[in-house]
Amino acid sequence: MSQWNIASFSKEEQDKVAVDKVAAAVAWQEG
Repeated sequence: MSQWNIASFSKEEQDKVAVDKVAAAVAWQEG
């Protein structure tokens, strides 16, 4: 993910990526 240029994404895409990261972090912590 770090290779992506977040600044090139639209706000909506940034929000989706942020939600995905949070969900992954929560799943990893609970797992």
